[in-house]
Amino acid sequence: MNYYYVKTEERLAPAFLLALVLILALMYLNFRSLGDVAISLITLFLAVVWTFGLAGALGWKLDLMAGMVPILVLGLGIDFSFHVLMGYREKLNLGPKDAMKAVLSTVGVALLLAMVTTVVGFSSNAISSLPSMRRFGFLSAFAILSVFVLNVTFVPALKVLRPSAPPARRKGRARLAIGALSDKRFAGLLVISAFLVAAVGWSLGLGMKASYNPTGELAKDLRVTKAYELLNSKFDIGTERVYVRVDGNLTDPALWGRLQIAVQRMADDKYVVKSGGKPAVEWLLSALPMIAAENPGSVKPTPSLIGTGTAGLTQT
Repeated sequence: MNYYYVKTEERLAPAFLLALVLILALMYLNFRSLGDVAISLITLFLAVVWTFGLAGALGWKLDLMAGMVPILVLGLGIDFSFHVLMGYREKLNLGPKDAMKAVLSTVGVALLLAMVTTVVGFSSNAISSLPSMRRFGFLSAFAILSVFVLNVTFVPALKVLRPSAPPARRKGRARLAIGALSDKRFAGLLVISAFLVAAVGWSLGLGMKASYNPTGELAKDLRVTKAYELLNSKFDIGTERVYVRVDGNLTDPALWGRLQIAVQRMADDKYVVKSGGKPAVEWLLSALPMIAAENPGSVKPTPSLIGTGTAGLTQT
């Protein structure tokens, strides 16, 4: 399974490249400047390098969850660059230095709040009992923090050294959107539609069932994934071991009798693997000889119960 997990991680590279190409196209359409596109990409690249440099310093390994952090940084980090650079270009009439000061005092505050909420959200993975989830949450939070720091320090420094030209005015589409939203009937229809979609999502979401699939994080065309799906669809097999805790007085013969009956009744459950018509269940009685051999003083027979057909034991 570890081998195929690595194979699946390798397939994240094309997804990262595809996301990068789409983001490049959107950035160029928005900025109309190769220089600003380059600044955004360098900022994202530095944030990714900072993040995985920290992971390497902590001695962490690159797993499937950590491999998704760069794609996450592309999706979330690019927004910071959009706001800073476009805000700067809109205020260039104040001069390069004053324009950047105005952006940091307005847009910068909004980005700070967005960064804090995002970092807190990803940091909540720290309560997970899964190490990979904890590392993913920490790396994601640190990556977003890095993007913010770079956008309020590195990007302003570059723009002061290399000022941009004022952007062309493109207010036609904005006026059209504002005019549509100012219509009360259209605005009311949007609000109702949003609640209707949410109601459908609520209904479908509550109907979801919790499950675990060992191959759920693997690519669908891998041999191990196909084999697992074939076994589960064509054969009645078990895929996990369940441990049942029993509380009671081990010196009570009735407890052992009830345990034996419970084991026998497990054959009626279709989810319990069977061997020769009997449930494939291991219980405490079968382990007692090994326990007694390792520690003879831990378990000993009760003379009054020998030969009665019930396992009588005394715990010492």
